[in-house]
Amino acid sequence: MIISKTLGRFDVFATTSSISASLPEAPNREPIQRSGGMSALPRAVRHGAALCIAALHPEATEPLRLAGLLTLDPRKKERSKVNQPGARAKWIWKRR
Repeated sequence: MIISKTLGRFDVFATTSSISASLPEAPNREPIQRSGGMSALPRAVRHGAALCIAALHPEATEPLRLAGLLTLDPRKKERSKVNQPGARAKWIWKRR
């Protein structure tokens, strides 16, 4: 908000949850944890607030973009390779 010169003009309230509510779970099991971790939550709130400021004040889009607040995290999940259980995990080698 300092970058877009809107400090004190907005109140931001954010509720975050690390449990996925979109996937149905069995009634006798705990919900599956689906989040990017504790460092991703403030980043997501900051990104959402920057998008709202850019939508309300189009003249603030360029300073927000130059500060890197409108850019999503480019990291993606690594694909699982052929004949391996995961992206980097290997099968246990057995001689016999």
